Amino acid sequence: MMDLNIKSVFFMSQAAAKHFIAQGNGGKIINIASMLSFQGGIRVPSYTASKSGVMGVTRLLAKRVGEAQHQR
Repeated sequence: MMDLNIKSVFFMSQAAAKHFIAQGNGGKIINIASMLSFQGGIRVPSYTASKSGVMGVTRLLAKRVGEAQHQR
């Protein structure tokens, strides 16, 4: 669950971000999480944790890519 929902999102987003930065004209990366990442799901803890991780990775990459764009 964690590999599929977090690692795949991280590595694909990272690859796309590098491409967009090198291209110089930006782009959009859309990651899909779940309402459970905000609410919590007591019956599906691993799913809830992995989707919360997707939100964290998305926020981190948005901050880092934004900083990289401003440095150019």
